[in-house]
Amino acid sequence: MANDAVFRIMTFNILAPCYKVTRSSSEADDRERVFRRLDRVLDAIEAADPHIIALQEVWLADDEYMETMRARLDSRYRFETMQRPGKADGLATLFDRRIEVLQADHQLLVPGGTRVASFFRVMLSELTGIPRSEAIVANTHLSFRSSPADEKARGEQAAALTAHVDTLTDAAGHTAPIVLVGDLNGQGDNALTYIAGNGYANAWPPSSGPLITHKTHERMSVVADYVFTKSPLPE
Repeated sequence: MANDAVFRIMTFNILAPCYKVTRSSSEADDRERVFRRLDRVLDAIEAADPHIIALQEVWLADDEYMETMRARLDSRYRFETMQRPGKADGLATLFDRRIEVLQADHQLLVPGGTRVASFFRVMLSELTGIPRSEAIVANTHLSFRSSPADEKARGEQAAALTAHVDTLTDAAGHTAPIVLVGDLNGQGDNALTYIAGNGYANAWPPSSGPLITHKTHERMSVVADYVFTKSPLPE
């Protein structure tokens, strides 16, 4: 890429209203609250002005919710979605319409599970300062770690995630950089270690203090959302 090229990718778990619950109510039951928060989410996306948007926990099962998203973003972005089996939510990956999507694969990560990932080969063309070049993008949301069984499942999901990226890398002739993003729901466990051990670098800049991207259901402030990159093999 040119030295002055700026390429922006956003990863954002937008918390599907069906999961935003208290002891007495669910946001999904209050349409005014649903769309008031969605407006704030869409405002934040538009302010960031990304070229690629990787969203998790998108309320794909609600037609009005998705129509509202598309009304705001469809003129600039192409939507690719993947709903989780048996769930109301899933992934939405949005591409600036100047980006050509060469291949799109939406995969269940582990048979019998509910965690999914979306994989793309794209051509970064007509973006200011970026020459025409191919890249691989993956968007996912791994399981929350609350038990030893979750720990095992997360490791299996990470292995499936990187294995499928490898198939796209083969198709691209090992010349395309990789960007793997999403809510990985963890810090320093076997899933994150596996990804890093396969040559992926954490793209978050070094910070003088703790990085916080997320609040868990227990209201703990953690880093759970990641952008990983991997350079192509030298020729």
